[in-house]
Amino acid sequence: MPDYAAIYDDVYQRVPGYQTPLSSPGLRVAYKAADLIRASGPDHLDVGCGLGFVVEALRNIPFRKNSRGADVSRVACQGANTRLGEERAFEIQAGRLPFEDQSFDLVTCFDVLEHLDLPDVERLRMEINRVAKPGALQIFNISLRDSGTRDLNNESVHRTVRPAYWWDEIFNFDRYEVDKADREMTAFVRR
Repeated sequence: MPDYAAIYDDVYQRVPGYQTPLSSPGLRVAYKAADLIRASGPDHLDVGCGLGFVVEALRNIPFRKNSRGADVSRVACQGANTRLGEERAFEIQAGRLPFEDQSFDLVTCFDVLEHLDLPDVERLRMEINRVAKPGALQIFNISLRDSGTRDLNNESVHRTVRPAYWWDEIFNFDRYEVDKADREMTAFVRR
């Protein structure tokens, strides 16, 4: 298993695009899916929250969620908590989300899955299902292309680049959309 924590501690410190909300696919998707998000229950988890831009947005108008985040990067979690002024981002350790079973009405996972090796995609899928309440809305954004960003090993940070139908076979989404220009998909499922 790659040392995702070390990889993303480095990326969050070194790559400017990870340090600004302007390049956050999650923010774009959250505002595009605003009606669905507002209609979901109050408890929200953003998996792979980075510096907490989605957590911050969903805590405020028009969403007003009890929003928390989780990330493998200690650097990202510390940065998010400093930015937010309170502890809202929690470290994922040993592949386990640090929350109780069935805790969240809404789980978002934006621009994360393609950063994992296939066995870790499966593990994260199971963890997301574990922390989601019955009937919870899950929203994903997945890049379908290689990344120009390189990790500590000089490899693409997008480790699993596959077409949309492949991801749908893994997750069995209720529906998904593909943005051909950005080569990414947004997918929705209720569990």
